[in-house]
Amino acid sequence: MERVLVVPTNRLFQEGYFQGFKSAKDFKIDFVELMNNYSMFLFRKLAEKDPKFKQVIPYIVFKFHNEFFIFRRLGAGGEPRLHNRFSLGIGGHISSLDGSNKGAKVIHEAIRREFEEELYYAGSFAPQLVGFINDDSNEVGKVHFGMVFLVEGTSPHIKVRETSNLSGRLVTFEHLAKFEPQMESWSKIIYQHLKRMKEKVN
Repeated sequence: MERVLVVPTNRLFQEGYFQGFKSAKDFKIDFVELMNNYSMFLFRKLAEKDPKFKQVIPYIVFKFHNEFFIFRRLGAGGEPRLHNRFSLGIGGHISSLDGSNKGAKVIHEAIRREFEEELYYAGSFAPQLVGFINDDSNEVGKVHFGMVFLVEGTSPHIKVRETSNLSGRLVTFEHLAKFEPQMESWSKIIYQHLKRMKEKVN
């Protein structure tokens, strides 16, 4: 039975609760230290029902120049509560199969595994942590916590592997607005953050 990495919710927010997106520089906690000292692997079936813990989910956003890779989760696999929603990120649980370490190493192992399981990509892969997502407005969000990583692509040659589970393509930032109403909540949060950043630049 699958076991997934979790952190106690009260420890995660001991420096202050937030809802939505928080940049990595503004989240006042040493996340690696938190994971080393307080994280644990719980059976996923239990973790999905217990908001006293947050499942840590690396969430990878792929960008190539002014284009972002957008996914659609199909009905054949993945989280049923997210089927047919659009997503700006590819993500998944950190499993005990990713390694016995609980700090930065296992996070990056999980990122690479998840990315390579879901996508064919011909360029360099250098994910950068840009922020965190917490969204307690729905049942999925109450038991998950997102670590948002940005991959600045060096090639536009990227596509999904398992076309029965996902579809996806690169679209310009301006084109993302048309997908927002059908985005999953985390992707809406990221889109609004990106929109604010773009407005500041302009």
